[in-house]
Amino acid sequence: ANNYQRETINNALNYSVKPLLEKITKPTLILWGKFDKTTPIYLGEIFKNKIPNNTFIKLPTKHSPVYTHPKLIFDKVDSFIKRKE
Repeated sequence: ANNYQRETINNALNYSVKPLLEKITKPTLILWGKFDKTTPIYLGEIFKNKIPNNTFIKLPTKHSPVYTHPKLIFDKVDSFIKRKE
């Protein structure tokens, strides 16, 4: 990794978005891979518990399901948007 990448990773590891989550006021769709080892499901549960007015869906996927399961992601997002219209 170059210096910029190292700095970005360091900043990401030392910064917590948790205090900001409760401030989200819009309906929020949270899609989380049940088998994600990069960002484990317990982190998704934190988002679920902190963000009001959310729809939390555990997907039967690992990390980055937008690449591995694009149709599944599309269907979940499409359904969420249609329910909110």
